[in-house]
Amino acid sequence: MKKLLSILALMICTSIIFTGCLGDEDTNSRKKVAITFSHSSAIWDVYGDSLQKELEQNGFDVDFQFTNSVDEQIMQIGKMIESNPACLVVGAVDRTRLANILEQAKEKNVPVIAYDRLILDSDAISYYVSFDAQAVGAAMGEYIEYALQLKGPMQLTHVTESLAPPNFPTSAPYYIEVFAGDPNDKNARLYFDGAMQVLQPYFNNGTFVCRSGELTFDKVCEANWDPKEGERRMRRLMQTFYSHGESLNIVLCPNDDAAEFVRNLLKEYNYSGAYPIITGQDAEQKALQAIREGTQSMTIYKPADELAAKTVRMIKAVVEGTQPEINDPKSNNNGKITVPSYLCLPIIIDKNNLDIVK
Repeated sequence: MKKLLSILALMICTSIIFTGCLGDEDTNSRKKVAITFSHSSAIWDVYGDSLQKELEQNGFDVDFQFTNSVDEQIMQIGKMIESNPACLVVGAVDRTRLANILEQAKEKNVPVIAYDRLILDSDAISYYVSFDAQAVGAAMGEYIEYALQLKGPMQLTHVTESLAPPNFPTSAPYYIEVFAGDPNDKNARLYFDGAMQVLQPYFNNGTFVCRSGELTFDKVCEANWDPKEGERRMRRLMQTFYSHGESLNIVLCPNDDAAEFVRNLLKEYNYSGAYPIITGQDAEQKALQAIREGTQSMTIYKPADELAAKTVRMIKAVVEGTQPEINDPKSNNNGKITVPSYLCLPIIIDKNNLDIVK
């Protein structure tokens, strides 16, 4: 009898220990977040640092990796899924090629959050978090409107003077060229649509004239957000349409990399007219310096801390089994499902409010 009781006691203790180990493992897995980000521009470093810091401050164990290769990202995701994280966050290198690998996440019940770039053709995506790309484009268009005093004041409380550069023409027509981003990036199309919804009436009534006539997305896009491709196109435009002193008053650029090659080529070709209104996005240091110097007009600031905070709250809700905060349940269809989303609003930066960029 004593032997039987000893055996039972041993079995109970072993069960408790084993159960405790499973509990510890389960607890650890609930606190592990795997993140893989594109490394296509400097803004991703900012996003990554901010998100990792915020997660670690909230007690999460973070496996964070960058890559510029979609094949490498697929391998990263596969290994991350094998580690059974509580949540997988993906800033896609290529939004069109991740559906197959993410099916493995779905099979293992690993929730997936698409970060900044909506991943296409996958029903494994639980949520999407980004800045409102259409609002980014609209903000650029409205800035141009306000700079040229074509419409009533925007809600730019910091503005105390005209936004147009010195010696800028005071009457139409204004000559404009347009650039956009990667045709495989939904954000690029949304940015373009947002800007053109504001600007199209001015093309229609002759206020804006595009000497190249290149105004459709397929004509102005930049594959893989590659600034070298955009630079080649800008060089062609300068040689063809602006080589004999013709005015160029506005250049709509989708980001600060594009604004940089526009500035450089204007300098290279000794452009002598009043400096164009040049837009940008990402509030990179080179752009902020150019704004100080008067060679770029504005940029769009997308505070990484804000996006990180929204993402962390979303992750915590997913891990805890509660409903994350979303503000756009209907707009972001990826070809398979409509992905519940949270979209943050961008901030316009020009020479009057540079100090708010962290």
